[in-house]
Formats: sequence, structure tokens, C-alpha cells
Amino acid sequence: MNNKIGQFGVIILVTCLLMSGCWKKPYAHKVINPGDAEYAQVESMIESLRKSTPQDIAAKQDVSDMPKERMEMLLYCLESISKADSVRLTDVDSFGPQIYRASMELESAKKGKSTLTMLLLKTDDEKLLWLGPN
Repeated sequence: MNNKIGQFGVIILVTCLLMSGCWKKPYAHKVINPGDAEYAQVESMIESLRKSTPQDIAAKQDVSDMPKERMEMLLYCLESISKADSVRLTDVDSFGPQIYRASMELESAKKGKSTLTMLLLKTDDEKLLWLGPN
């Protein structure tokens, strides 16, 4: 699969299996600390999103082959991040070399506090991409 997001369905399936404990082999779960490069990259992604639009971010990621429903959910989540009054990254962890999970606390005067957890894909060039909600 040449397209970075074209692996989306397979990656989500594998992630679900890993996280549900249905996988025979142990997986490499790792907590990413605030001083780590991946943590800083997620913070940068959040900041970029808050300065841009969800559509711009999705276009830069080349999500053209993502199913419509998943695209809509991704855009909804990215919009929630971009429109929140404040966003605080609370946790980042990985499940193997490519799948990452980022949890954020969103706060809005209209909606109050909420938590959003997103899955991310690490590409071959070490870049993280938004995949969708966890």
C-alpha cells in the first residue's frame, strides 16, 4: 500500500486486536514522556491544527482514499481540537513502531471539559499523522 493513509483499515484492525488482548504475541506498549520527540511532535500537531483548519490538515496528510465515514469522523475530531478554548495533551503512548495514541483534555466555554483520544500513524520518515478517534 503506497498511500500512507491507505493502511488505515489494517492498522485500526491490528490496533484493536492489540489493545483488546486478542493477540497471541505481546505487543510493545510504550509510554511516551513529555521530553520525547514524539510527544513534542504531537504538541506541534495540535498547535498547527489550532492555527489552520481541519480540512487543510487532512489535505496535507493525503487522506483521499479514506472511507467517507472515517473522513467525516476525523474531520469532526480535528474540528473539536481546533475550536476548543484550550487543549492540554495529557498522554501519548505507542503500540509497536507505527501506532500511537494521544489523549487530550479539551475545554470550551459552551461544552465544558471533555477528553478526546486520537490514534496516530508514524510514517517511514518518522512523521506522525492523525488517523481518527480511539
